[in-house]
Amino acid sequence: MLILATTLPVAAAGGTYLAIGRSAPAQRQQQHRPKAGALLSLESFVVNLDDASGTRYLKVTIDLEMKEAPDEQSKGLVARLRDGILLYLSSLKVADALRAETKTAIKKRTMELANGVFGKGAAMGVYYKEFVMQ
Repeated sequence: MLILATTLPVAAAGGTYLAIGRSAPAQRQQQHRPKAGALLSLESFVVNLDDASGTRYLKVTIDLEMKEAPDEQSKGLVARLRDGILLYLSSLKVADALRAETKTAIKKRTMELANGVFGKGAAMGVYYKEFVMQ
């Protein structure tokens, strides 16, 4: 009886600690989770790469993570952004397009172009949906 009387409160306290202790990290993780921005899906880009034979193509499909959902006025600026991206992509050489660093450079340049078109800080991320070279 004495063992039961001393063991029961300890077991109850341990169970409570485990229940609270396990839920606390999950709550902290939810509090620190970054908020996702609105996605602006751009139509695929298909360009001839700068190549002597002129037969190599690059197809890229990109999603932009925007700070705010694009309104009708912002959607009208997409043509400016596409133009800048097309000019940049078509200037790439085949050897450049094969390197992993180039994919990062394309993301960086796309981010610069997007923030130039939509306003500083408007674009938060660039994500590839497709990256195909032929």
